[in-house]
Amino acid sequence: MASSIGEENNAYAQFFVGQSYLKTLVADPNVNVGVGNVTFEPGTRNNWHIHHDGFQILLVTAGEGWYQEAGQPAQKIKAGDVVVTHDGVKHWHGATKDSWLSHIAITAGTPEWLEPVSLAQLLCEFQRDWNRTETVPGFVQLMVEAGYFLNM
Repeated sequence: MASSIGEENNAYAQFFVGQSYLKTLVADPNVNVGVGNVTFEPGTRNNWHIHHDGFQILLVTAGEGWYQEAGQPAQKIKAGDVVVTHDGVKHWHGATKDSWLSHIAITAGTPEWLEPVSLAQLLCEFQRDWNRTETVPGFVQLMVEAGYFLNM
């Protein structure tokens, strides 16, 4: 069933944790840039990935989410934000636990899909964001608040 958010993103499902939707906006073989609206259900995120010989621009249109480049802290993104990922930069993005996230992805080049974001990486990022203590119960509470136990 088609909707304004598109179809279930089954073609890329193996590269996501949780459910996402894709509505292709530009798929012209004479244009070397893909444009699509990607919508993430709450708590959904994609795997680490790299765009080779190209780039990705995310125009966040609704909701809240996370974006992270390898070696950098995760940053919260929200409607109205623009994220530019340059050629060869390893990154991931996805929705917060309590919000859907929609963005228009303008993508050139060839994607290389990599490993899922690990539980340890998420723990470190959310702990840093919320400045929690490094106790096991604190980490468990942190992940419950972040909504990621449901999708691991």
